[in-house]
This record gives sequence, structure tokens and C-alpha cells, in this order.
Amino acid sequence: MPVPLRTRPGGAAAADAAVPAAGMRVSSVDDQHAYLRLPADAVLAPGDLVGMGISHPCTTFDKWHVIAVVDDDYHVIDAIHTFF
Repeated sequence: MPVPLRTRPGGAAAADAAVPAAGMRVSSVDDQHAYLRLPADAVLAPGDLVGMGISHPCTTFDKWHVIAVVDDDYHVIDAIHTFF
């Protein structure tokens, strides 16, 4: 499963506003959806960013034909086309 690494409030502009995604885990995936389990004290709202790490490259390349490359402030700066 993808691994939640960090979260950032939706209105935050800089990467240093990100905090570790402590206790969060993906319980299942289907199509391009991931089901995120949160600890009881987690604060996450619609529009917040959840940065994920991939668990296996084959799954990522199979599900995403274009992967966005972002800079430290999460601006999309490039795109990588995948061929699986």
C-alpha cells in the first residue's frame, strides 16, 4: 500500500508547513482511490495535502501514466510519463 509520509494544511504555501503523517495508513486502494485510516486525534480537512510514498513502483506505473514532479513548495515543475 502507499505510505502516508506527511500532511500539509490546504491553505499553507510552503513545504515547511508539512508535518509527519503519524499513525496514518492506507487500508485499501481501488482504481485511483486510496482509503486512509487516521488516528483518533488526527486533524485532517478537505483540501489538505497528504504526501504519499510509493510501496511498489509497478503499482504506481500501472495506475499513473503521468507522474507530476514538484519542487519544495509543491509547485508542479515537470511531468514524467510512465510506460508499463
